[in-house]
Amino acid sequence: HFRPWGFLMSDGGMGKNRSGVAAMETLNAAGLPGAAVSAMTARMGDGRSTYFDGMVSDCNTLAKSKGVHAGQAAIAAAECLLKE
Repeated sequence: HFRPWGFLMSDGGMGKNRSGVAAMETLNAAGLPGAAVSAMTARMGDGRSTYFDGMVSDCNTLAKSKGVHAGQAAIAAAECLLKE
């Protein structure tokens, strides 16, 4: 059985009614911490850009409990998400 430690995703420019990050709380309920990276800071669909260039725009409650916050570099957020 495989389960990821967390996730980083693009916020897709947020979209109407914050639809770009709507799934984050659903994933929170599933026990998966994660964060969205601003599409204004990283190329969408490019994992390397998300990781190296991205800045967190939003995160779910589980990610916050691990130290992730808006405005944080994606690299730092990824390190937080790997903490047990």
